[in-house]
Amino acid sequence: MDGASSQPGPYVIRIVTGKRLARPVRIAFIGVSDAAPDEMKDRVAASGFVINDPFLTGQAALAEVADKADVNVVVSFRSLPRVNKLARLNDDIDVIINSDETGLVPDPVQVNNALIVFAAKETKHLGELRVYTDADGVVDRFTARYVELDEVIPDEPGMAAITAQARREIDEVQNRMAEAEAAVYSASNSSNASSPFVLSDTCGKCHQTEYAIWRKSLHSNAFAALETRRRTFDSACIGCHSLGFQKQGFVNIKATPHLANVQCESCHGPRRCHVAAPAAEITRLRREMPVASSATIAQTARISILPNTGQSSLTRTL
Repeated sequence: MDGASSQPGPYVIRIVTGKRLARPVRIAFIGVSDAAPDEMKDRVAASGFVINDPFLTGQAALAEVADKADVNVVVSFRSLPRVNKLARLNDDIDVIINSDETGLVPDPVQVNNALIVFAAKETKHLGELRVYTDADGVVDRFTARYVELDEVIPDEPGMAAITAQARREIDEVQNRMAEAEAAVYSASNSSNASSPFVLSDTCGKCHQTEYAIWRKSLHSNAFAALETRRRTFDSACIGCHSLGFQKQGFVNIKATPHLANVQCESCHGPRRCHVAAPAAEITRLRREMPVASSATIAQTARISILPNTGQSSLTRTL
């Protein structure tokens, strides 16, 4: 990592021109982030990075761009209370583009002189803020919307190359960690007898029709989508593409490949007790199942899996 990337400047200034603008507009983008949490401070210190107080850093950067920019935009990774405080303490901020670990995207809000808008999680959407001015150039309204960044919109080549290289480096580290975790798991789990899950192949011995439908669906090969997108070890993804992640089931693809994909028990829950004593388990389930009125049943949405496609078909009977 060179000095320019390890010590980025506190701001950049871009000049925007357009037919609707009476003159070029200088926009300063200032980056701030929350300080590292206590449990991460040692790791951040060891990395060589220094995260300064965001309030002091922001104020210093705003003072520095006072005569250089017409619009001040703060790009922030902060909790909502802290970003509101940032806006209240700095009259010179015009726009704050914020994100945090929750990934929530609230509606834009005005705090002090700043309009706070929110970035969508994982760069899956492009946020667009449009500002409209009157004849005197005074802002009188705005619109904010999000455009889904799907396959129709091509990646920016330079950023795509950086992302691909980062993903390769991350994959190498994650593979080593997964192999180490798999070795520990294998040593302490010599058999699957302690697992509450029996897997779809076991379910299929009795539920043959349902099993055949499942085998033809995308659910039976759901983990392949993560391999294609290089998200094999992404905990935000694997929970929906495996069986029992963080619930006595899937650990990682190296340790528990048999628990990959969306299996019967992903929706129906662990069924080892059912397999051990089918009649007793069915009796228990019927006893615990709430009794629904015919009116309630008639208005319940039914979801089925279409053979060959794996797509959900939602039908409602009214």
